[in-house]
Amino acid sequence: MALVPAFQVQGDPMTSAQQARFDALRAFIARPKFTPTDRYTGVHDLAERQRFNDQMNQLARELEAVVMSADAKAALLRAFEGAWPTFEMADTEDREVALEYFEELMSLFGVESSDGLLNRLAYGFDTQLSPDARQQAALAVMTPEELALVAQFERLNAVNAARELRRLLGAPQVEQPQLMGWMRSEDMKNLISLSQTQGKWVLSWLLRGQLWGLTLPPQ
Repeated sequence: MALVPAFQVQGDPMTSAQQARFDALRAFIARPKFTPTDRYTGVHDLAERQRFNDQMNQLARELEAVVMSADAKAALLRAFEGAWPTFEMADTEDREVALEYFEELMSLFGVESSDGLLNRLAYGFDTQLSPDARQQAALAVMTPEELALVAQFERLNAVNAARELRRLLGAPQVEQPQLMGWMRSEDMKNLISLSQTQGKWVLSWLLRGQLWGLTLPPQ
């Protein structure tokens, strides 16, 4: 006999499709996660694996409440954002698996697109935007003070950038021959970097899920 969710008792009965979705959620919760497979080594620390498993199951339980919703997408994406801090600082492979579980839940609810959210969680910004659109999206989330800093960045060149960035931002937390980085928040969501790529110096600012960038002129 199929389990009946508590929230259904006082409401309308579920359709067969909704019941199937609820049963699939329960099966998802029951399944061990972040365990080794033929293409994934699993989370080695067992306490960490349990923490990740518990967070993913909590997320799935929250989604039981929207099984009967005609449009669960907004709730689904909010739940992903709420759960992501648990996985944000994990190893790359473990983060990728967490996102695969998110995609599985999207498929379960018939949601075809995350509107760029999964890209923002994975990379810190939406990789599907064009360079111009990405630049405009980044500028749109900046405060007046941050826009003023961008105006100063736009006056830099490859010769003076390192010196001027030290003056504007202080000593970098990361410094290598072809890379300097300033972490302006502990959660890595506000990161300015100066790097050399294919002989050109590029200044990038990852901020609030958006990426602003500038290729510096030689001088």
